[in-house]
Amino acid sequence: MTPLRVLIVSWRDLDHPFAGGSEVLIARLAEGLGERGHDVTLLASGARTPTGQYRTVDAGGRLTQYLTDPLRARRLGRFDVVVDVCNGVPFFAPLWSRAPTVALVNHIHFGMWREWFSPWVSLVGSTIETKVMPSLYRSRSVVAVSDSTARALVSLGMPAANITVVHNGVDVADIGERTVRRADEPTFLAVGRLVPHKRFDLLLRAWARVQPITGGRLLLAGEGPLRDELAADLPPSTELLGRVTDEERRSLMEAAWFLVQPSRLEGWGLVVMEAAAASTPTLGFWAPGTSDAVVHGESGILVHTEAELVEEWLRLAQDPLARQMLSKGAAERARHFSWERSITDFEAVLRRAAAGATPAGSPDRMRSIDSSHATESPLAIGAPGREPMARRAFRGVRRSLGDNPAFLPVVLRASRSGPRGRITPETQLVVEGFPASGSTFAHFAVLHADPRASVTSPIHTPSQLKRAVRRGKPALLIVRAPEDAVASLAIAAPQIAVTSHLFDYVHYHSELIPLLAHVVAATFDEVMTDFDQVLDAVNYRFGLQLARFDHTPQHAAEVFAEVSCDHDRQLKRDHPDGPTPAEDRREVKDLLRAELRRVEHATLYQEAVTVFSAVAAQSVTAPR
Repeated sequence: MTPLRVLIVSWRDLDHPFAGGSEVLIARLAEGLGERGHDVTLLASGARTPTGQYRTVDAGGRLTQYLTDPLRARRLGRFDVVVDVCNGVPFFAPLWSRAPTVALVNHIHFGMWREWFSPWVSLVGSTIETKVMPSLYRSRSVVAVSDSTARALVSLGMPAANITVVHNGVDVADIGERTVRRADEPTFLAVGRLVPHKRFDLLLRAWARVQPITGGRLLLAGEGPLRDELAADLPPSTELLGRVTDEERRSLMEAAWFLVQPSRLEGWGLVVMEAAAASTPTLGFWAPGTSDAVVHGESGILVHTEAELVEEWLRLAQDPLARQMLSKGAAERARHFSWERSITDFEAVLRRAAAGATPAGSPDRMRSIDSSHATESPLAIGAPGREPMARRAFRGVRRSLGDNPAFLPVVLRASRSGPRGRITPETQLVVEGFPASGSTFAHFAVLHADPRASVTSPIHTPSQLKRAVRRGKPALLIVRAPEDAVASLAIAAPQIAVTSHLFDYVHYHSELIPLLAHVVAATFDEVMTDFDQVLDAVNYRFGLQLARFDHTPQHAAEVFAEVSCDHDRQLKRDHPDGPTPAEDRREVKDLLRAELRRVEHATLYQEAVTVFSAVAAQSVTAPR
């Protein structure tokens, strides 16, 4: 067959100090295509990787390359196909390339934007990734590295028929043949770039609880901007190894009892499969990428929370038979993947695109993606695309404005609480919480105990608590477990996608975590079962004398009645029949709680659990 001239436009190459799985994939694909006779050029920032199979061209600065790549690509001549590696922001190849274009997507970044950039930059970047990029490539071929990434792309509006899943490969030649020598003492390994979404801080917290029981060592291989921060507070028996060679990494994986993968988001679990090729199982999270690479209970164990991670870590460390079974399963899992197959699948996509053929993903995977997407939300609640665009835009603007106290008057005017939410010199207590977290109950419970109390009505925006702290006002922040808060919201606002509710939950609490030292925090359960104790904590913390709320069933029912009346007053025009009875909602809530733990939502759900745990750890009854 006729060789192709292929241009791959990427953010960085394999020689970059922060190169990761994406760069390994690009290098292996480019190398494999070159070995098959194709003329391959990689255009990337600072590219200098020497190779005989493809050439590299330096694209300049990591940001300026987005402006200069069109000109550099023109100077390189004509190509049969251009691969746009969309690492968050695409290179917009369809707008400047005369050749057909293919998008290569490792994963959708979601909340990661906030970890690297300012709120406004993250808003722009997230909008480009979730709105502009899907529109740009809606009628073109797209390569996703996992089914999780493919589902995320479909949720953003990309046709499943245009998406082909090309998994990362693994070197399979010596799987099961090379002698594996496990360390005699308990040895656990983590590998990856030291960046926020890999959550090595969570790993070290868990290890601090595991090590006193299991003994042994935790080895952490990788480099990144968080190295100094992690090194400053290492638990006992922890070694930061830095960047290691391929052979060193293989030896570490063979010695480790198992790999621990704390990341909340991967495109595909490349290190997981490399460990599997060394017959080493993985303990990780139900997160995109990791959950694609690991077969739970066969090649590794997956968990939802940090507490579950500690529990399973201890169990596996003390159960050699379980480790042995998982090791066999890991090796068997690795045999299903090879770089030859990955290169063949990728080559087929490029040939179809170069020939001008209609994009066509794998039929089996198309059915899988479509089926998963079609059942994304039980009872059609929270189905993507049902919320009008204008309403989505309004919520986005309100979220951005709600972070800054300077815009609080604007938010108050748009809030149903209106003047009742305003902080005045007479305000005794500011009550806040994410919607459906019990803050409205708390507000009316304070007034029930003393109708003369000056307490603000919650407006569910971070700037309210920020202003309260700046003005030295006593403040109460109420937090509810994400699956319960989001399930309630999904019922109340079924037109909004579940992922949007989760994103709002994470955003709201992330903004307020830095203020925890200045407020009293309480959980939903504490408010609903023992609000008098919550008020005692508020009075003690701020030197107040608010009347105690006698939390009897009768008084709680009276407060709920006041909440219901207030709800009717505010929403009667939109909901003439009033709220749905709790009995009718319980079954739907149970379905939605299960929905939130699906792999599609795993990234945001893990973030939500993390921020909830951070707030709940400072609550009234939390152990100190």
